[in-house]
Amino acid sequence: MSQKTANDVLRVLSGTRLKFTCTVHLPTGEKIEFQSDHPPGVAWSNEDRALWLFKQNQYGSASAPVMRWIDGTILLCEENPT
Repeated sequence: MSQKTANDVLRVLSGTRLKFTCTVHLPTGEKIEFQSDHPPGVAWSNEDRALWLFKQNQYGSASAPVMRWIDGTILLCEENPT
């Protein structure tokens, strides 16, 4: 297990919330929810030749892929209260 994964697990167990809660509503009716310190973004991947939903780092560039973007998907992102 990487240090980042261990920190993520510890954050969940301790109940610490990150700055944003993002909910992805898929066309199938399923929902995916995740938290992030920065708002996510949708970016084009030349490798896959498709749109992907990415978590972003503090500088606004894509840092980690969340999922391949599916037509009809709705992304809602709200700032958590401090």
